[in-house]
Amino acid sequence: MTSQGGLGTTSVQVALRIKPLTTDDMEKLPSRFQRQVITTSYTPGQVIVENEKRPIFQYDYVFGPEASQEDVYNKSVTNLLGKFLEGYNVTILAYGQTSSGKTYTMGTSDEDSLSTESQGIIPRTMSALFETIKSDQFKTSKFTIKVSFVEIHNEDLIDLLGQGEEEERPPVTIREDSKGNIYWTGLQEVKVNSVEDVINNLAKGSENRQVGFTDMNAKSSRSHAIFSVTMIQKKYVPYGPMGGPPATPPPDTSRNVDFRSPSPKVNSNYGGYDDGEWETITSKFHFVDLAGSERLKRTSASGDRAKEGISINSGLLALGNVISALGDPNKARHMTHIPYRDSKLTRLLQDSLGGNAQTLMIACVSPAEYNISETISTLKYANRARNIKNTALVNKEESGWNDVAHLQGLVIKLRTEVASLKSLVASNNNNNQRRPSSGTISPGRVTPTTPTTPTNIHTNGIRLPSSRSNSVTALPGRSTPTNNNNNNSKISGRSTPTSGIPGRSTPSTPVSGIPGRNTPTATTTGTPGRSMYNNIVNGREPANRMRPGSPLTTFPHNGNLQTHKEKDKDFEALEEQLMLLQRSYAELSQKYAKTSAELAMHQDNYDEMENNRNEPQTKQYDVIISTLESEHAMTKAALNLTETILQEKDEQIDKLEQSNKQSQSDIVDLQKQIKEVEANLQKMVENSNKIQQRADNRRENFISETVQLLEERLISKDEYIGQLEKELKEYKATCSEIKDRITNTNEVESKEQLREELGDRNLRIAHLESKVNLLVDEVNKLQEMQFQEENQSGSSNSEEIIQKLREEISSLRQTHLETLKELNGTKEKEKECENENENLKISLENAYSQLERVATAENPPLQAFDTEQSSLLTMEARIAELRKERRQTVTEIKESKFKFQNNST
Repeated sequence: MTSQGGLGTTSVQVALRIKPLTTDDMEKLPSRFQRQVITTSYTPGQVIVENEKRPIFQYDYVFGPEASQEDVYNKSVTNLLGKFLEGYNVTILAYGQTSSGKTYTMGTSDEDSLSTESQGIIPRTMSALFETIKSDQFKTSKFTIKVSFVEIHNEDLIDLLGQGEEEERPPVTIREDSKGNIYWTGLQEVKVNSVEDVINNLAKGSENRQVGFTDMNAKSSRSHAIFSVTMIQKKYVPYGPMGGPPATPPPDTSRNVDFRSPSPKVNSNYGGYDDGEWETITSKFHFVDLAGSERLKRTSASGDRAKEGISINSGLLALGNVISALGDPNKARHMTHIPYRDSKLTRLLQDSLGGNAQTLMIACVSPAEYNISETISTLKYANRARNIKNTALVNKEESGWNDVAHLQGLVIKLRTEVASLKSLVASNNNNNQRRPSSGTISPGRVTPTTPTTPTNIHTNGIRLPSSRSNSVTALPGRSTPTNNNNNNSKISGRSTPTSGIPGRSTPSTPVSGIPGRNTPTATTTGTPGRSMYNNIVNGREPANRMRPGSPLTTFPHNGNLQTHKEKDKDFEALEEQLMLLQRSYAELSQKYAKTSAELAMHQDNYDEMENNRNEPQTKQYDVIISTLESEHAMTKAALNLTETILQEKDEQIDKLEQSNKQSQSDIVDLQKQIKEVEANLQKMVENSNKIQQRADNRRENFISETVQLLEERLISKDEYIGQLEKELKEYKATCSEIKDRITNTNEVESKEQLREELGDRNLRIAHLESKVNLLVDEVNKLQEMQFQEENQSGSSNSEEIIQKLREEISSLRQTHLETLKELNGTKEKEKECENENENLKISLENAYSQLERVATAENPPLQAFDTEQSSLLTMEARIAELRKERRQTVTEIKESKFKFQNNST
């Protein structure tokens, strides 16, 4: 069971800290912007900005450049530590632009070389906390302290104290309970027992934190960091004067920081501390080191640093919107929704801004004129934050409601008390059975005022003390009227009314008798609802004697029905069936007590009046007694049945506990599987988000790159077209020159070669003809000489000479024929060359016509232009080949001439 108590509505406290300009700052800042524009006023808590408008801002605390770390802690944080020990949630957050001293102020830096004077808020607060809880002031309390460290980097929650690889850790998620309180799951909380443990974990988390270099800060924090301290305080709270025992803790109380759940015997009647309870108070202390707002132009960030800067600025923008919505009176009137869910940072700070926490905001600013715009923005947000109202409450919880062992001990205790009551009832019933059953009733008789009551009854190990004040532990949650005249016969925890059985009314005339019981007198008048008991005793007064051993001597009464402090708190968290059984048991106990009281009263009156009774009244009294006894038996049977049902329920609870243990083990396995599935799902979601982001970026980059590429290609095409046009003109000029040269060359060379060849041929023909004529003449001469020689000498040698001359003539004829064939072949080649020249002229003319068409076209296709260019290259190659063949033909003609000349010689 939890309860809350608090201070009510409180405002967010704001402290302003002005950073002194260091040597590095003076080197980085332009000389014309090094003037300090923030000054403190003589009025406490005021600052003035030295610009044209000279605005004035008011805060709870203002610390100038000369203020030390100790001044900041003593003046603004010490009172919050006291609230934290009282059980309030506390949040301290540092806000401001980058390189304004937030990390230095909070003490989350990982530099080990810092001196004691330079320690920030976190180390100082933890030192004071452990020193305080070990003092005598909290010697009756037990403490458990845990720390956690989480950062928000690119809207991702990262556990800085997590074990193992980051991919294997469970994802850190933000949750909200039914009361609107914010908490996060998947975050590892480390138990600490000293200041050194806290500092070591703080240093470990700071080493894992994301930092980077920018133009404004060499170690700029690239994420928001939250260092949380959770303190569970357990202390013993007595019930006070009505509870009886003094406010003394149990003997096992110590000042150890660690504690376990209270033993079920702490509140048992063996220890004697039933008039107090253990109370658990849980409080949290959040230290928030925000990343600084920055401008990309000033920090010169790019790539991942630029993305981090965008994420940081978006989170701070969401925080600024929340502060504006809560702190700006104009916006607060019209806005019904606070945008906590715009960022994970604002979601984590939901309790600190407008929720259940004592909050201190430390605004860190730079006094340099170079940063005046960011400084004024920080001052405005800090001023608005002062208007935010929080509702600070103390979260209290009675110990044992989450402890099965404690609840089992409480059930055992109730069983013991029921058994003790049963033994008392049984002993009283035995005494009633041993009474005499005869006598007379004296009218108007009053019961005696001095009952015989045992001073100390021992039953089943339960002691009903006579020396303690006013109460003995019975059933928590029920009170028994207190008898001021007899303190020894009180059993606390059960209310025993004296008005009789429900449905009846006993006479209300007070007489001096047993305290808390009235005996009817003769003047009592009946009411419509009165039972036959009042008809019988009307006009009668019971005898002034009380029989010892009556059940009423054990159950004292008080007519004023004074009640003790109820203990219904101890049963609110039990199962619903057990609660119903306890209520029915209480009703039956009350009915049983009422029946026992009336039975005892009538039995006492019966004993007092047995000497003076008459027969009719005796019969009526017997009927009444038998009726009461039957009712008493029925009540006893109902109590036995309730006890049986309680035992059955206890067995069911044991079975349920066993099944619960098995279910818990199954739940643990399922939770592991769920964590794995959630981790995989988170990875898939992150991968899909990354892919989607990459796709969006790629789409945007593709469009921009495509446009840029097309523009570049357009420019290159324009340049290429201009170049082609220039080359086209050059080609035209070159082609025209080539055409002219070819034409002139062909004409001149063809004419000259033809003339030369024709001349050579004519000369060769004439030469050959002359040679042939000479040979013919020589042959004729030889024939004549042969004829003469034949006629004169008739020698045989002439025939041989003639034969040789004939062979020479035949060879000359053959050579002549070959020469004629070569001449004919040369003429054919000459004709082929002329045809090829004609074809070249035609192809050149076609090429020129195509070039003219390309030049005159408005937008010639690039492919056609390339085709024309390739055709020109082909024609040039063809022209070169033709020139080569022409040279070969000329060479062959020359060689033929040379051979003919040689043969001729």
